[in-house]
Amino acid sequence: MARVIECRSDLDYQGAIGNAGDDLLLVEYYAHWTPPSQIVSNEIGLIRLKYPNLIHLIVDFDVCPVRFI
Repeated sequence: MARVIECRSDLDYQGAIGNAGDDLLLVEYYAHWTPPSQIVSNEIGLIRLKYPNLIHLIVDFDVCPVRFI
């Protein structure tokens, strides 16, 4: 099963990126209230099924500051 990490701060984001090593990392930047983000989230669910060793990093613009991007 794909590992899901939800970032709540710059440190969460930087730590997840730094600790990914050679693993496949998918970073999803989203705002839950936007229709495009909702559509993309559904598609990412399918990708996570296809790549069980994937690390899925979730960055919610409403929770985590944008300054690290």
